[in-house]
Amino acid sequence: MVGRYRNAVARLVAPAVLAGSLVAVVSLPVAAQENACPLTKGIVLNANQELWAVDHAVLVSDGTLNDATRGPQSAAIPAGRYSVTLASYDDHAVVPDPPQDKERWVVQGFNGSTLVYTSPPIDDLPDNQNTLTQTVDADVVIPVITAVSVVHANFPDVTSPNSIFPVCVSFERLSSPIGLVDPATGIWYLREGKVEKQFFYGNPGDFPFMGDWDCDGTDTPGLYRQSDGFAYLRHSNSQGNGDIRFFFGNPGDIPLAGDFNNDGCDTLSIYRPSQARFYIINELGSEDQGLGAADYSFLFGNFGDKPVVGDWDGDGTDEIGLHRESSGLFYFRNTLSTGNADGQFFFGNPGDRFVAGDWGIVDGKETPAVFRPGNATWYFRHTNTQGPADELLQWGSGGWLQVAGNFTLP
Repeated sequence: MVGRYRNAVARLVAPAVLAGSLVAVVSLPVAAQENACPLTKGIVLNANQELWAVDHAVLVSDGTLNDATRGPQSAAIPAGRYSVTLASYDDHAVVPDPPQDKERWVVQGFNGSTLVYTSPPIDDLPDNQNTLTQTVDADVVIPVITAVSVVHANFPDVTSPNSIFPVCVSFERLSSPIGLVDPATGIWYLREGKVEKQFFYGNPGDFPFMGDWDCDGTDTPGLYRQSDGFAYLRHSNSQGNGDIRFFFGNPGDIPLAGDFNNDGCDTLSIYRPSQARFYIINELGSEDQGLGAADYSFLFGNFGDKPVVGDWDGDGTDEIGLHRESSGLFYFRNTLSTGNADGQFFFGNPGDRFVAGDWGIVDGKETPAVFRPGNATWYFRHTNTQGPADELLQWGSGGWLQVAGNFTLP
């Protein structure tokens, strides 16, 4: 900008994680009536709340630390994996003299008074443009943030004011993808953030699940036909025939997909409700043939409870758990063996449908989510402990079946 300071009204818009959104947006100092935040993902609340009202919202590098900093101001960003994007503004109608080639800034996050996150700096704003938007952290795990500040990245530098308006910053949650399958039609609905995809796969009544069948790091559909024990696995998230077909188990068994030996590949195992017994095997069948004996066979839990698979302790090996839909009790083992539960707690309401994923705090440990058919809402818990949902997402239809996996949608 031409002058060293510019009067401005600065605003902080408190972020939120709301139903239908997994994005938190914090609006920072903005030159009044001159530029608006270009980041549109997420839902902005309290847009007229002038929490950051100061006379000089611009940051400069050649003054005091107070001149180079604005904040901290209250925020409410939950722990999780994020993409962080910054937006800058300055009026370059007249090229500054001396040149300002260090118009850069960072966002800092605090938990209480403790600094817990500092972003990489946004690039210098070129002299031939007034705005710049840049993703400075494409994938970063951030702890709980209760306050944010913005700081000039080149303070202290006395070669020039290097003045810059930090317009806004977005924290976009990179949550585990989720999916739903309509059992009446065989249509799969996958969702990653706000990106959605749908396709046909399977026959009405098939039991859906997802796994990494070809060890490429991407989970893709699987179907289990409970009437005859046949499995149909596909290598892409698209319509088509099964790439792998085989049979395993007995009619009425429930399929379980997971990496049970930490080799980076998922296999298909089963739970037999009539016996409350798990059959775990570390290979896939092929060519419409059957599989041999299970690598592990053990009893666990009570009759009527629903089986689930997840890596509860973050050791790279999937284990088993059970969910009691009548009460919301979830209990699990950290080894593939008979024994008492290694952990248990209640989550959700009676009738909720359980699924596991590495939600929120992306640390390799899978935690619960439930899909509530009555209001078509997902409830995510970020730790394997009892407590309220850390996230909500309203999406889907009550009659559809929940699935989850690690996949990326175009």
